[in-house]
Amino acid sequence: MARRGIAHLSGATTTAYSRAVPLVPGFPAVSLSSQLATRPELPTHVIERPAVWSRISASVARHRVTLVAAPAGYGKTASLSAWAAHHDRPVAWLSLTAADRHPGYLGRNLAGAIGMLRYAPARRGDVLATPVSLDDRLRAVLVVDDVHWIDNEPAARVLARALTGEEPGLQVILSGRHEPRPGMGLSRLRADGQLGQLGPADLALSVDEVREAALALGRQLDHERAVALHRRTDGWPVAVRLALMAEHPLPQPSSPPVGDEPLPQLVDYLVENMLGDLSPALAEFVPQACTCEWLTGQLAVQITGNPRAPELLEQAVAVGLPLDRREVEGRDPVYQWHPVMAQVGQAMLLRRDPRRARGLHRAAAHAMARIDPYSAARHALRGGEPEQAAQVVRSHWLAGVVRGDSELVEEICARLPAPYADDPEVLTVRALCRRNDGDAETAASLAARATAAAASLAEDRQAAYESTRLLAQLFLADEADDLASACESVEGLLRGMSGQDPVLHACALFVVGWSFLRLRRPRPALLLLQEAVHRCQAEGLDDLADRARAHRAFALAFSGDFVAAQAALTALHSDAGRTSWRRADGAVSVFTVGWMAMWTGDHQRAVAAFLQAVEQGGSVTSYALLARMWLAHAALASGDQVAIPTAERLLEGIPEETIQAMPWWEYKLVGRAAFCRLRGDVDGAVRLLRQALDTPTYQPANRMVAAELLWRCGRPEEAEAQAGTLADAPAYLRVGAQVISALCLRERGDAGSAHALLEDALHLGSTLALTRAFSRPDAKLLELLAEHARQGTRYEPFLASMIDVQSRHAGRPNRPDTALSTREREILAHLATALSLSEICGVLFISPNTLKSHLRSIYRKLGVENRRDAVRLFRGSTGPGAEHLLVPSRPIPVDPQ
Repeated sequence: MARRGIAHLSGATTTAYSRAVPLVPGFPAVSLSSQLATRPELPTHVIERPAVWSRISASVARHRVTLVAAPAGYGKTASLSAWAAHHDRPVAWLSLTAADRHPGYLGRNLAGAIGMLRYAPARRGDVLATPVSLDDRLRAVLVVDDVHWIDNEPAARVLARALTGEEPGLQVILSGRHEPRPGMGLSRLRADGQLGQLGPADLALSVDEVREAALALGRQLDHERAVALHRRTDGWPVAVRLALMAEHPLPQPSSPPVGDEPLPQLVDYLVENMLGDLSPALAEFVPQACTCEWLTGQLAVQITGNPRAPELLEQAVAVGLPLDRREVEGRDPVYQWHPVMAQVGQAMLLRRDPRRARGLHRAAAHAMARIDPYSAARHALRGGEPEQAAQVVRSHWLAGVVRGDSELVEEICARLPAPYADDPEVLTVRALCRRNDGDAETAASLAARATAAAASLAEDRQAAYESTRLLAQLFLADEADDLASACESVEGLLRGMSGQDPVLHACALFVVGWSFLRLRRPRPALLLLQEAVHRCQAEGLDDLADRARAHRAFALAFSGDFVAAQAALTALHSDAGRTSWRRADGAVSVFTVGWMAMWTGDHQRAVAAFLQAVEQGGSVTSYALLARMWLAHAALASGDQVAIPTAERLLEGIPEETIQAMPWWEYKLVGRAAFCRLRGDVDGAVRLLRQALDTPTYQPANRMVAAELLWRCGRPEEAEAQAGTLADAPAYLRVGAQVISALCLRERGDAGSAHALLEDALHLGSTLALTRAFSRPDAKLLELLAEHARQGTRYEPFLASMIDVQSRHAGRPNRPDTALSTREREILAHLATALSLSEICGVLFISPNTLKSHLRSIYRKLGVENRRDAVRLFRGSTGPGAEHLLVPSRPIPVDPQ
């Protein structure tokens, strides 16, 4: 059976998006997110169930959403995994956990899974290198397993959007132990006939399947014994499987559990007897290994202390125990106990040896603290060690926050009993987590409590608290000066951390680099993020290294080095195949793509990227809010009538205050001004712009957009003033400022200075492929470009292409060149320059014969006989008064006839 990732396809393999971290130092990393986003391998002793697969296919064919609801032990995951292996369309898989109760965490995971479907080939053998809309394919399916974890309304609303919202080409299968809570929109789907449902009766084994299950385990059952076993278990798959393995008489019939009722005595009895039939070593190992529902061989060694743990896990799979084995490419296998087995195994060990059971939970807490603080703290508390749980928080909170899991870290803190809940470090961590979630009031209250508690802290704890407090300021400081001061303090702290906690050191480097990015200081950010990459890799924190690399790519793009930024993104994703958008990087990778696309004039691509960044969501520490801001300007520039209202709605979700040195209110005002101008409210737009710009903060990209808007609102003096502030900005902003300044100079009669400045702008634009400043619709810009063509330029091909773009913006139904193809219009624009025909061939990469063929077609469509007449006609079509503007400084070469 082929192994597949999140967007797997029968006959093809696609790598899952991952959050890769080591389970123990010196051993290969395992990706916790990958295991949850990878379709489980089918157990060795699974039987084929075509009747169940047929029921699933029939429901998926008829309904947008299919709900598979049955108690634990009914083989929901195995049946869906086997069906997906035979399904001929892209299938994404997402297994939920307790962490997905948090709506932000769930939203990011769902966005990652849905995003991967855009990179999956539509059919077997297809190759797809770029994302597509799910509208363009049929029957792309997302399987959301263990949906019973969604037990609160906010998380239910997040899932509801995936079921009823913005991906009409997506079909969803929900699988869980009971019908999901209200709030997911299932009632409406059911009323509309868009909800299919499979229950216990659809998944129960038939008598014939009981016999097949026995054969798969190497046992022979005649029909009479199969009927008896079926009658006593009601076809409950887990009970049948355990009974066949136990080889003991069954007790009186017992019904399977309903909802979340305690497991019946039947399963407990069967597990007890089944273990008696295993080898002594395996029988002793299995209840201990059930301590963790998820584990690898090396993690099992760490927890149980048994060096044979990897071998015993393989034996458990081989003999048919309810243990799934999942391959993650390039990493150790990940094993998952069936929930029934995990629960019974833990309960059994607790009865037999309570001290050993608690000790295993403590060992699990120690082994998992580095990679999964949430689970580690839970194990510590179950092991009766609240001090250990508190230490997990104190030592590993920063890694969790850097991964974007502030909500999970805060929940760990909230679970701690007194007096640990009042520890100043714990309170400080809770404060920054609440701030990251946008709750400034609670954050301030918790920070005040932490300061008060620190006054009575023992001397040997003061240094650790001070480190936590300084690091927390990187999240709690809202004003730019305060954040800059915090960065300096933490840099001093880092210089004194040599030889101390290497994981904390690596994470702190990342956070300071990210903080410098928020301060619009890319140079120190680049240095710190590069060092963070190396230190994270040295510690085996692969996911955090990738996150630092993604932020470094944006720092390169922000500083204007688009080539290096693109190379960094390519390198970042080279090992992930088509998996380009990861939950782990806070939407920074896709935002970087949109950022570069916008300033190079590819507004449609920018819109798509920013929308995807918004979909990935996240707290104020993610790039989703920035994506909302720049989506507004990209959508308006693209003229996309679908994206524009969406962008305006999303813009209103941006906060209206300064948070973590990000003046969101300023961004929001400029965005609102753009929409005011769109509706013709020029005065309202100008008022908003003046309000946004009346501030000492300096947001260069925002000022560039404001300068453009002021020019288009008829305020050239104010536009020129704002453009003048960008003299030292990166080239992608400076070129726009030069164009605005040139327009303003021409407006007040200084044509010489205007054209000199425009020549500088053309140099940047042609050298760096920055077309945005020249391609936005503007009649006066077209006139300026046309005048410049007449005067002559060193950048004739680039200027000709920009004139062509502007001419098409200014086009009218009676334009003589409207009958021309896109290629013919491009050639006609080049004919209007002083380039010779051979030079045009070189610029456009076409042969002389191809050019002659195009010329004959152009002349015929325009009703002219030569180049000069065609150019004269073209000049007359660029707008009133433009007839004399396109005459180049050199004579137009005469066509060879």
